[in-house]
Amino acid sequence: MRSVQRIAVTGVIVMMLLLLSITGYSSLFAVRKEGVRDSVFSVPEGVSLRWIAGSLRDRGFIRSSTLFITLGKFVLSEKEIMAGEYIFGPETNFFDILSAFKEGKVHYHRVTIPAGYNIHQIGQLLEADGLVDAISFKGLTEDRELIGLLNTDVPNLEGFLYPDTYYFLKDGKPRTIVRKMVLRFKEAIGPDLENRASELGMTIKDIVTLASLIEKEAVVEGDRPLISAVFYNRLKKNMPLQSDPTVIYALGNGFDGDLKRGHLVFDSSYNTYVKRGLPPGPIASPGIESIRAALYPADAEYLYFVSKNDGTHYFSNNLKEHNKAVAVYQKPLALKKTSH
Repeated sequence: MRSVQRIAVTGVIVMMLLLLSITGYSSLFAVRKEGVRDSVFSVPEGVSLRWIAGSLRDRGFIRSSTLFITLGKFVLSEKEIMAGEYIFGPETNFFDILSAFKEGKVHYHRVTIPAGYNIHQIGQLLEADGLVDAISFKGLTEDRELIGLLNTDVPNLEGFLYPDTYYFLKDGKPRTIVRKMVLRFKEAIGPDLENRASELGMTIKDIVTLASLIEKEAVVEGDRPLISAVFYNRLKKNMPLQSDPTVIYALGNGFDGDLKRGHLVFDSSYNTYVKRGLPPGPIASPGIESIRAALYPADAEYLYFVSKNDGTHYFSNNLKEHNKAVAVYQKPLALKKTSH
């Protein structure tokens, strides 16, 4: 289909070039000056061909807006021009620009959402790239229509904005961005993982909530199934999960980066030191490795784990062993912090 479009565009261009060479207007198609860096040209949603032509002329991409409109009407319609950013290099000429509009060669922004980011962090990341307003983005994550894409009852999309690399249009709709991340989550989960959740007697919301805790606790791949086993074992024994990341999530903007003993008694439904069972919902967007760990915990009887400060954890079956591990790995670190 595109080859047919190219032939049509080329035919009109050749015809116009013959006419213009006779009338002496070929200079109007001159290439931009050498040494000029690539430039971004933005086409907002719903603008006219006349607006585009005028803006191209004002930015120095073309010399005649009238000629661009005249030729543009031969090869494309206003409805065909896709909104977004176009990159025009120093060698881009009049006809390259027309072809770019005809073929919808918009520039997509590459954005990577890291696993473990929450809604607030994702919104800030997208805002920094000029793709959304972070506050409006948060509002969209509470939109019932978008939540309806999931087969689960949640108040917002926390945990369901799948961490991955995406390509978004600069002038695209924020709703489309959110929708794309949710659909990517559904694609990643798939029926097999949903069936596994049912086998465990858990909902997808439960699994994603547990996976978000694993994501925030784990650093190395091998620890994920073991951390998952600890949480499952604690749930079975009705022990509080005592996961620091849930407290940090509960504190929100009130957390300064230094988790203190007093924070552990903070009254919140997300504080797993004072509330038993899973928190009300996910605290971040887990990656597929953490989701799989939540679905397939290790066959282990561990009830405790503590960071060894090298990315790995020490796992214990009982409190006595755990306290010894804390003395080895955490107390020296605490003393070092208080000495500064």
